[in-house]
Amino acid sequence: MNEWENLTINCDINDALYHMNEAEYGAHYIIIYPNLATIRQLYTSYIPKQIQENNEIVLVNPFYETTESTRQVLSQRNPDLDVSKHEKEKSLIIIDSLEEYFGKPSEGMPFKRSLANHAKKIGKNGLSILGDIGAYPYKSKSEDLVGYESSLPAKFDLPMKGFCLYHQKDFDTFSREQKQKLIEHHGKALNIIEKKTIGSAFFKRPLNYVHHIKECQHIVLFYEEIEYARVISFQFIKSGLEDNKMCNYLSDEDVETVKREMADNDIDVNKFTMNGLLHIYQFPCKTNYHTRNTHIKEHGLANILSNFTDLRPSQGDRIVFNCIYKINTEEEIKSNLKWEREYRLKELKNRTTTLCTYPVENILSELSDSIGAHAKWMSDLLNMYDGVIFAHKFWKGVAFNLD
Repeated sequence: MNEWENLTINCDINDALYHMNEAEYGAHYIIIYPNLATIRQLYTSYIPKQIQENNEIVLVNPFYETTESTRQVLSQRNPDLDVSKHEKEKSLIIIDSLEEYFGKPSEGMPFKRSLANHAKKIGKNGLSILGDIGAYPYKSKSEDLVGYESSLPAKFDLPMKGFCLYHQKDFDTFSREQKQKLIEHHGKALNIIEKKTIGSAFFKRPLNYVHHIKECQHIVLFYEEIEYARVISFQFIKSGLEDNKMCNYLSDEDVETVKREMADNDIDVNKFTMNGLLHIYQFPCKTNYHTRNTHIKEHGLANILSNFTDLRPSQGDRIVFNCIYKINTEEEIKSNLKWEREYRLKELKNRTTTLCTYPVENILSELSDSIGAHAKWMSDLLNMYDGVIFAHKFWKGVAFNLD
């Protein structure tokens, strides 16, 4: 695998939109898309949200369709978006990519900078730019494009979010070195891959998957990077809260730290803790599980879970366990599986919707050994769960139901 491929985040359209909507001002992303249908789905979802909800100006530079067809698609898929009105008010600006990048020499980045500053002056929150760079390959100016992108910072010092759109067939024309430069000069690189089905199995991206988990399903999450696991777990919690489900979050992290991180992931922590739907507990990771009754009572987990399950039985409320039991030694693995079978599976299976997370970065090399302790542990876990999420590094991953 080339180094630049390690720096890209493979995602579906929903994950890409999540990254875009979570982007802060100053963001400068590269987005590689496979076809016109995908980019239409992307901009027709992103643009209305930024204009109507986030009070932004949006600049769009299409290449593989005309400016008029862009207007038509936006209007057809968003009947409540008055495209003509927003264009007159200059909250939506649609300029053909050829004109944007090869038009007046005084425009380009100076124009975008002035537009971002103008947005703040008129009471807007900022500027979003969706710029398709297809004009450069069309003009046989790929080397100029690499130079232009390299001259821009990975993060802008402006109230602006820039998304550079590359059709896959255009991106494929660049050399390995050029691709590396392009990726390195952006704060984040998203590679949108079309959803595929293999037989009856349907594979989804983790952040999309957690929004479609059915009530009382139990999902296991294997992760390499704790930051990625937190975001997935928080989206699982957020989805439950939005559906009026009581949610418990158990980890060995400081409660106040978890609250701040949840707030950073757009969870209204104060609101949901005050109304009794959100409960966050610090629970140290244990090494040994003896029996269902004595061990849990001993460490306080019984009280936490009784409040959760007794007050609202069979409601499909949600709980996240962040590696409650360690899995470093064979004894710890046995203890962990005992807890999984005797408590989680028997006591919680038809009462809660559960996400259990396990770090695997330090044991990946062992998992290829089918007779090794960790490989058997993972196999046993998969037989006890309804679905699995494999969250790899660089925000890559896959999730699917286990039939």
